[in-house]
Amino acid sequence: MLSRCWKRRASRHAFRERPRSLSAAGWAQAPRRFGFPYSATNPRPPSGPPATVSHPMAPSRCALRKGFAKAAAARDTGKAARPARRACLRLALLVAVGLLVVYAAAATLRRGRPGEAPAEQLWAVLSPEALLADLEGNQMNDAYLRAAEWGPGEGPGYAPLKMREVKARGVAGHAHVFGWHATSRTMCGPARATTVLHMEAVVEGVDPVFVQEVLMSPDYGLDWNPGIKDVLLRKDRFAPAVQGIPEAFYPGEGRAAPLEAAAKEPSSFHILGQVTEIPLPGPIELTYGRRFTADWAAHRFECDTKRGYTVATSSNTSQLALEAGVQTGQDLCHSSVLIAPWQGTAGHNGTVVHFISHVDPHAPTRAILPFILKGTQVTLTAMLKSVGMKARDIQRKGSHPQIHC
Repeated sequence: MLSRCWKRRASRHAFRERPRSLSAAGWAQAPRRFGFPYSATNPRPPSGPPATVSHPMAPSRCALRKGFAKAAAARDTGKAARPARRACLRLALLVAVGLLVVYAAAATLRRGRPGEAPAEQLWAVLSPEALLADLEGNQMNDAYLRAAEWGPGEGPGYAPLKMREVKARGVAGHAHVFGWHATSRTMCGPARATTVLHMEAVVEGVDPVFVQEVLMSPDYGLDWNPGIKDVLLRKDRFAPAVQGIPEAFYPGEGRAAPLEAAAKEPSSFHILGQVTEIPLPGPIELTYGRRFTADWAAHRFECDTKRGYTVATSSNTSQLALEAGVQTGQDLCHSSVLIAPWQGTAGHNGTVVHFISHVDPHAPTRAILPFILKGTQVTLTAMLKSVGMKARDIQRKGSHPQIHC
């Protein structure tokens, strides 16, 4: 069937080529002038104009009317078929998404990841040694130290695998902050959170020992730290790496507390239990109340390499919360703070600080978890910038009583 556009062109061509008034002699020459062939059904006219003269390729009016009718019917049929075509497209899209999911799952298995859901972290002994093993992953979880792109350095402590390059401003205490996420193989809290937040800062012109002093000492108040509103309870002492942290502070009825280790022993850790209040925006605090967290932590600073590392968790902290008289509002499954010297180009130096945070905030709905994660990232960014400025002020004084180096 001829298309509508071709029909119009052929029709115009037919009317344009049709001779309008010719003499008898002219009509005798018309077939030669206009290319009309002679045949038994189209003989040479003897005289006068023929009844009908048309181009052999021009359709008749009847054919045009039939063509228009068929085109209109096809157009209406196409409109009616659109919903069916859309349904087919939606079905094809669902099939494609399903294939992508299957492919992603197969690729995950090929990479060596477990096929089952992430498991909950359970502790046999909650000691500094166990927390460090969790940080390093032990070939089971690469969302912490490996995702941080840190590792054991030459000598004691941890260091970045590659020194981060920044555009130095030459201002002591200025912090360049970076952030990203990783996915843990262990889930956290009732929400089964698997997202791990990584925040890293390069602090210009400040020695690591003063940065560690700010992070560990309670003597500088909380005005500089936007991540903590108040400290309700704090217990600390020194203990060996194999010592269970909860048992060091709560040995149980009829048991004596273990002997405290010396601060400068090669295997001793500064352990602590702490209950803090987390700052919340006013409307959220009015709606859901105040938010508290109880945590165990183990810390060590290596004086020879100037590397510090702190590991923490909120597992098995019910006794801390009971003593503080509060109910905790979040699960801190794993948290780490890593500190190492930083050396940049053109002779710049300072400290690199890395925060690792795997937290279930006990949100009222999972829908707001992305917003909470973004808010945590904003808070930690402000905290890291404050750490840099506070450490600069302490460095000018030249004392670090909490770091025994």
